[in-house]
Amino acid sequence: MKLRSFCAIQAIISLAAGLIVYLLFRSDTILHKSAAFQYAPFADCRFFGDRLIRYYLPDAAWSYSFCAGLCAVHLPKGIGIIVCVSGSVLFGVLWETAQMTPQVPGTADILDIAAYLLGAVLFGLIFRRRRGINK
Repeated sequence: MKLRSFCAIQAIISLAAGLIVYLLFRSDTILHKSAAFQYAPFADCRFFGDRLIRYYLPDAAWSYSFCAGLCAVHLPKGIGIIVCVSGSVLFGVLWETAQMTPQVPGTADILDIAAYLLGAVLFGLIFRRRRGINK
């Protein structure tokens, strides 16, 4: 599979996975309140690690997706992958900072930034390894 296609598929799958987890495990979101989608079967489930899945897994998946999308567009070489990873993390930091204002709903959380970092770095490592295979 070509590297650009690989990155695009990774971006789409991780974006969809983050959205599905977000919709199934959360019920207190603007999306649930404004849309016809009112089904959140796991919103009340409590188990070990539920906070990680409910709050941080979607953020990591979306950062992974954003980084994969940047790589699909630019196909970076060398230090360019660091720029794509940094861009994904910077976007997450800006989003969390914006949540400190009344204009953007949500709760700013340092662990959200850690999730953004984890998702972007994970894709960066996968991309770097995949690029090495596709030489």
